[in-house]
Amino acid sequence: MAIMVKLSPELAAVAGTDRCPRSKVSRLLWDYIKANKLQDPEDGRRVLCDAKMKAVMGVDSLSMFEMTVRHGRRVRRRNGSSSI
Repeated sequence: MAIMVKLSPELAAVAGTDRCPRSKVSRLLWDYIKANKLQDPEDGRRVLCDAKMKAVMGVDSLSMFEMTVRHGRRVRRRNGSSSI
């Protein structure tokens, strides 16, 4: 059974939902990144943040590996505790 999590308002603006299974958060972020062409054309492993992504990630650009750590801070379990 998937763990349902509540997303912060900033992350929800990017993901398009305020609740989803934890396993789906990264997929929703990548959908947003691809739809808005935010992948660095010279290095596909880097994301160039627009205003919505910067509100979530706190930086202008980041690697796909950093993304999981940064968005994890904006996810809460249904009981309100941090999911990390």
